[in-house]
Amino acid sequence: MDPRTGAVQLPTPQIKSTPGLTANACAALESTYLALQEKDHRWTAKWEEVRLLINPNGPFIKGGSDGDNGQTGRKLAMDYYGPRIPIGGGALSGKDLTHIDRSGAYAARQVAVETVSRGARSCKVTLVYAPNHDTPLDVAFEIDGSVRPPDRERFRHSEIRRQFAEVPFTTHWGLGSHFFDPAFLWNQTTRPGANASPQTCVRVQNNQQ
Repeated sequence: MDPRTGAVQLPTPQIKSTPGLTANACAALESTYLALQEKDHRWTAKWEEVRLLINPNGPFIKGGSDGDNGQTGRKLAMDYYGPRIPIGGGALSGKDLTHIDRSGAYAARQVAVETVSRGARSCKVTLVYAPNHDTPLDVAFEIDGSVRPPDRERFRHSEIRRQFAEVPFTTHWGLGSHFFDPAFLWNQTTRPGANASPQTCVRVQNNQQ
């Protein structure tokens, strides 16, 4: 482990199979963690309690908008909110809506809009997913106001896919309207079936310079 950066240098593997590479990575991480525990007693969890996710999506064999990247990776800041909101790097336009970096972004937007409509002055939702895992690894809310956040079960990938299953794709999506078009479900203050008008929306001004 690099003492300056904390980076772990994995040994050059002699075994080229996926199980062999995974075992080597686990062994290197375990020895590094145990060494870290000796130097810093704040790391109290036993190694057996640490959960490792090593390439949970499996081998990378398909690229393109149906396999990995979307078509607007170079204008992500415009697709989101300009430079104001941190983004995870997943392109929006052109990527299939079943991909969690796209649909998860819409789900976070929807919850933030609903939270502001219930009285919060602002709401930022941060989601952390691992490929091929239905439940997010972490859900964090930053809410300015005394509004309770929704249940994190709303962010299960299967639930998001079910909710957005009937959303139609149009070329209009590629014009940077993802979070500014009130016709989109995630820009409305209420979910379908609620009492308020589904066309009511919270409008956000893009303050990008």
